[in-house]
Parts: sequence; structure tokens; C-alpha cells
Amino acid sequence: MASAEGKVAAPSRTPARVPPPLAKGKGALVGKAKKEPENVPLISDEFVHEIYMGYSKDQGEGLDRMAEGKQMIREMLEANVTVENFRLRHKGVAMHAAGAISKLLKNRPVQRINLYGNCVSNYGARDIIGMSRSTPTLKHINLGANMLTFDDDGGAVAKIIKDTTTLVTLELGSSKKAGSSANQIGSDACGLIGDALLTNTSLTYLGLNYNRIGADNAEGCISLGNMLGFNTTLTTLKLAGNQLEDAAVEHLLYPIHTNNRTLRYLSLSDNSLRTEETARALALILANTPSFAVLLLAHNHLEFRGARILADALRLNRSLVVLDIGNNNIGDQGAVALSEALCQNNTLTSLSLKNNGIHDEGWAALAQLLCTNAVLARLDVSQNRSTVSGCVAIAEALTVNRSLVELNLGSTRTGDEGGAVLGAALLTHPALTALHLNDNFLHDVSGAEFVRSLEFNHMLTTLDLTSNPIANHVTLRAIAAFTARNTRRAKAQEPNRLKDEIHRLTLQENRLFEALEELARQQQLTKDAESAKEQHVHNQENQKIQLAFDMGNMQSELKKLQATRETLTAELAAKKDEIELQKQTMLEQAEFLSSELKAETERVVAARATLESITKQMQELVSTRDERLKHILDESEATRKENEEKKVIVDEMREKYYELKKTVEEAEERKRVSDALKVKMAAAASASLLGLDGAANSSAQNLFASSSPPPATAAAATPPAASAATATTTATPTPPPASVP
Repeated sequence: MASAEGKVAAPSRTPARVPPPLAKGKGALVGKAKKEPENVPLISDEFVHEIYMGYSKDQGEGLDRMAEGKQMIREMLEANVTVENFRLRHKGVAMHAAGAISKLLKNRPVQRINLYGNCVSNYGARDIIGMSRSTPTLKHINLGANMLTFDDDGGAVAKIIKDTTTLVTLELGSSKKAGSSANQIGSDACGLIGDALLTNTSLTYLGLNYNRIGADNAEGCISLGNMLGFNTTLTTLKLAGNQLEDAAVEHLLYPIHTNNRTLRYLSLSDNSLRTEETARALALILANTPSFAVLLLAHNHLEFRGARILADALRLNRSLVVLDIGNNNIGDQGAVALSEALCQNNTLTSLSLKNNGIHDEGWAALAQLLCTNAVLARLDVSQNRSTVSGCVAIAEALTVNRSLVELNLGSTRTGDEGGAVLGAALLTHPALTALHLNDNFLHDVSGAEFVRSLEFNHMLTTLDLTSNPIANHVTLRAIAAFTARNTRRAKAQEPNRLKDEIHRLTLQENRLFEALEELARQQQLTKDAESAKEQHVHNQENQKIQLAFDMGNMQSELKKLQATRETLTAELAAKKDEIELQKQTMLEQAEFLSSELKAETERVVAARATLESITKQMQELVSTRDERLKHILDESEATRKENEEKKVIVDEMREKYYELKKTVEEAEERKRVSDALKVKMAAAASASLLGLDGAANSSAQNLFASSSPPPATAAAATPPAASAATATTTATPTPPPASVP
């Protein structure tokens, strides 16, 4: 059940005006707003002309169709390009067109360049990446699947990466489906890029998927490993599908767990990792890198030994969020080890164990994991053979679990029994929004169970039942309608939830600022009081010293002390008055806050009354709907019984028709036998007449006449076959209709 892709409005080609940031809680401007770039239109005639000329050179075409070509270029640019985002994926951009783009976008406020799936070549890639020097706003470059090799230009590209101070993401990888258009920068060029990133302080994302980095040697991984030991900004590194061996990957992993504290995302899927040493290196990263969050290891050969090593590390890890270990043949032992470890883990939210040869023991361990773990949100166990007991265990776990949002059980051969228990489990799970059961031999029985559950489940928005022999289209339409209803409900609730969250955070922020201001005021008062106390103590000490050195002037000093005492008394009285005034002010503020709280309480009570009224109306509407549904069901049951009675009558008429047909066939058979016998008798009589002479014939006739009975009547002489034929003709029935409407 694929959902139709909606139309997306073309983005504006003018940069949005963003107001300068405000100081929290104060409303004052922080610094000065940056000068905005000049609002120059991007897709000008000159821009279109230069790119068209680049396309013409790359494709070797003449200029005889320039007007038509320029119009096509303009339409393509208007549909895909904005001032800040230059995106031309799979548009046939080659070397000269890429060079024209790099010249035209120089000093423009472009932030993203996405040329994935073209053929810009090494020279075009060097020009595009070189734009990061002259265009400070350029942050993101995607040159994946462009047949790049960097055989001769690796050093120049590496130097650009080393010198750039603004580039944040660089995508040079390809997907597995890219085929011949995939980049193949190889180990040497990868080593140069790794050396360049030793001192780079801006790049946070580097994509190198499917680049044959490990096909020749391990130099690329060694260089990347050295870089990860010193680089302090890179957070994402993608190295999937690079034919990396265990020795090369160990060079890459060792510096991560010893020195790196910033890497969060590492993809090593679809390589050749198989040894326990590699698994131990990964376990060290999980145990010693507090920032590490995503680890992708699908399509390797770690098996159950590697899974057990990773499970031991997951018992201690408190940062990993996503783990993909699918297609590693870990079996039941690996699944049990990971499940037991994750029962003690409270950070992992996504786990993929796709196609790992898991059977009943592993399914039972996963069910126990779902019963115990309170944070796991996504679980993929597709393409693992399941029995009814495994499905029952998962379904029972879903009645206890409250955190799972997406569950993938595709191609697990659950069958109708498993589908029925999973459908019943949907009635109790409060959070599951996506359930994948494609290719599971589910029939109409399972579909009907899902319909009954979805009628009361308002959370599930995706139910994948593709590649299942469910023939009842009414069931499929009902499932689609219920999931669409849940999707609309989720979309409608999301703005309200965000508004409530914003309101709550705003209130907390205001209260925090008030508390901070009050704390600052109290600290200032305390500081003033301590300063006055210190001054008072200092004055007393000076007075004591003065009395000790001048005993002869006791009267004058006594007067001074009295004057000082009076001064201190006045100050103390002033302080008391000030404190009393502050106390009065605080009481007035408390009364004001109390009145505000009372008003807010009254508004809440009014809102609650409104909510109760709306709830009552909804209950009445639900009651009316149930009565209508019951009436419709009664009419459907009556119609069904009437159709069954008609079917019984039709069956009886069909049986009578076949009995009459059999009688007719028997009569026709008797007629055929009688006709044959009559023919044989006539032939025998003719032969006897020809063989006798006249005298003998006469004697025979006399003898026959004397011994023959009297002639029969015409009705009696009628052959039996003829009678049978007559009976057959009159008794031939008319066949009943094939069906009764």
C-alpha cells in the first residue's frame, strides 16, 4: 500500500530575511545583524547562457537549437534551484557545466550544492570543492555517484579541504545501486583526504560509501585512523561498501577509543569484517567513547561470537542510540546475548537484527527484551524464520511493552495464526505506529482480525501487508481507511502537542528568569549587608585602637563614640525601614501572583467544563454511529440468509435436472440397442430367402403360417426402441438455469 507522493511547492528564489537573535528573557539585541547579500536574481539570462554552453561542450552539440536548449535549462533551474540551495541531482552535469556552475556561484550566498548522480569528473569536482575558499556561505557539498577517481587530482582536492574553514559536510560516497556511476577514489586519495583533515576545524560530515578504499591496501584506513586521533570536529564518517578487511578496520578503530571524543556516527556496513579482534575494537569504542551514538554493521560476517562481544560492551554503554547488525548470521546465540545485554541498557532506541538466522530461542529472548526494556522504539527482525510460538511470544510482549513505535516482521513466515495474535495485540499497545508484515502468507482471516483491531486502535498509521495473499479487497480498503484515519489524527494532534510544549517551556523559561533575577537581587542584598558589617567591625577596631593610644582624652573619645552610636542607630533604623518596605513589596507581589493563579484556575475550570460538554457530544455521536452500524449488520445478515435459501433451491433443481438427464440417456441407449437388433433380424431373413428354392420356400412358408401366432395389433408391433424414443422425446427435460439471481 504505497502512499501517493504529494506535490511540494517550489521554494522561493530570494533569501529569507531572518531577524537578529534576542537575549533570553530580556528582548535586547545581541550584537549587530549581519549585512544581507544583495538581492540579485540567481537565474538570469547570463546564468542560463553559461550553463547551456557548458552542457553543449560536454555533449558535443551544436548551437542550432540554442533557444530551445536555453528554455529547457531555465525550466530545470527554476524547478530545482534557489539562492541558498543549488540542487541538480541526476541531470547529466559534466565537466564543463560543473566549471560554469562554480564560476557563476562564486561569491553568491549559496549554502548547499547537491550534484549527486551526475558525471562532473575530477576537474569539475575540484572546481566545485574549490568554491569553499571563495564562497564563505557554502557549507554543504554533495558529489556522490559522479564517477570520481582523483587519480591525479587527489592532492589538489586534499589541499582545498585542508585550507577550508567553512565547509561542514562533504559527500563523496555513492549508494549500492549507483553501479558504474559510483565514485572510486580508492585508498591513496582517501589517505590524502585523511591527512588534510588532521588540521581541519570545520568539517563535521564525511561520506565515503562504496569507494573501493580497501580494495588495494590499508593506507586509506590508516590515514583516516590517524586523523580521528587528532581531529576534534568530525562527527559522522560513512565507510560502507569499501571492501575493508579486518586489519585495515582495526587501524581505523584504535585511535577512536583512545583519543577521539567527538565521533557520533560510524557506518561500516557491507564490508568484510569477520574476526573477534574487530568486534573487540568496536566494543572498546562502545565502552570508552561517551559521544558515540550510531553504529551500522550490516552485511558483514561477525556471527554469534562477535555479537556476544558487542553485547558485553552494551551492558556498560550509555550513549549508543542506533545499532544495525543485520545480515551477520548471529543466530539464536547472538540474539540471546544481545537481548540479555539490552535488558540493562536504557539508551538504545533502534535495533536491527534483519536476516540473522534467528529461530524460536532467539524470538523468546527478543520477547523478553520487549517486556523489560522501556526505551527501545524501533525493532527490525525481518527475514528471520518464525513459528507460531515466536509470534505468540512477541504478541504477548506487546501487551506489556509501552515504548515500541515501529516493528518490522516482514518475511518471517508468521502465517494466519501468527497474524491473528499480532492483530489482537494491537488492541492493547498504546504507542505502536508502524507494523511491517509483508510477505508472511497472511490470508483473509488475518486481514479481518486486523480490521477488528484497527477499529479501536487509533495509533497505528502504517500497516504493511504487501506480498500477502489477502484477496478480500473490502478488508484491504478498510485497513487503508483506518490507517489513514490514524494518520490524520496524528497530524492533527502534532500542532497541539507542539503548542503545549512551547507554552510549557515558555512558562518555565519565564519562571527561570524571574528566579535568576530574584537570586541576583538577594545576593546583592547579602553582599551589601556583609559589606556594612565589615565596615562596622572595621570602625569598631579603629575605635578600640584609638582608645588604647589616647587614654588622656576619654571625654572627647566618649563623645565621638556616642556620635558614632547615634549614627549607627540611625543607619540601623534606615535599614529596618528599607527591609520593611521590601517585605511589603514582596507581599504585594505575592497577592498579585495569588490573584493571577486564581484567575488561571477559573479559566482551567471553564475549559474543563467545555471539554466535558464536547466529550458528552462525542459520546452521543458514537452511540448514534453504533446504532446505525447494528442496523446495517442486521440487514446484511437477513440478506445473507435469503441468499443461502436461494442457493439451496438452486442446488435441488440442479440435482433433479441431472436425474432427468440420466433417465433420458438410458432411454436413448435402449432405443439404440433395439434398432441394432431390428437390422440384424432383417439381414438374416433376406439371407434365408435367397438360399431356398421355390418349393422349399413354399413348404417353409406353410410351416411358418401353421406355427405363427395371430397377427398383432399395430400398437403391439411397434418396436420397443420406437416407444422408448417417443418416451424420450416427450420426457426430455429442460435444464435449469446455472444460477438464480
